[in-house]
Amino acid sequence: HDHEKLTQIIKSRRSIRFFQNKKVDKKILSEIFEVVNWAPNSCNRQAIKLFVKINSNTEISELMKLNNGATCMNIPPVFISVCFDTKGLILPLEKDVAFLDTGLGLQNLILLAHAKGLASCVLNWTHSSKKQEINLKKKLNIDDDHLVIANLVMGYPLKDAPTPIRDQNKEFIIWK
Repeated sequence: HDHEKLTQIIKSRRSIRFFQNKKVDKKILSEIFEVVNWAPNSCNRQAIKLFVKINSNTEISELMKLNNGATCMNIPPVFISVCFDTKGLILPLEKDVAFLDTGLGLQNLILLAHAKGLASCVLNWTHSSKKQEINLKKKLNIDDDHLVIANLVMGYPLKDAPTPIRDQNKEFIIWK
C-alpha cells in the first residue's frame, strides 16, 4: 500500500549530521529537486529556487560556517540554499507566503531524498547575521530578489540517528 510506504518514509526520516565521503550524482539530485515546486504553493507561483553547491569540501565548509547551526557535523557533499523569489509578492504583506510555500516544498525534497537513500539536515538560518547573509548570497550568486529561507546539507548517511520521542495524537490534537 502506497500510504503505508509514505508513512514509513515520513516516520523513518532523521536529521543526519555525519555523511559518507561519497559524491552525490547531479542526476539523482535533479530528480529529488523536481518535487520542490509540486508542493502546494500560493497562487501557483512556484517561486522556490535552489542554489546548490556540490562535491566541493572547501566551498561547502565555507558555506556551512555562515550558518550558526552547522556545528557538530562533518562536511557533506551537498549544500543547498533554499530561497524564495519575492518578485511576485506584494511586500511586506505577503512575506509569510515565502516561508509557508518554501517549508512545504522543502518537506517534499527532504522526504524524496530520504526515500532515495540520501540524508539531510536543515541548518539553523534564523540566527544568521546580516553579514553572514551577504556573504552567503555572494558565494552562491543569490540576488536581492531572493529571500534565503533555509539552508540544507545532504549526502549519504555515515550513521543513523536515534528515533526521537514523539507526542501522541491526544497531546497535540484538540477536538472541539
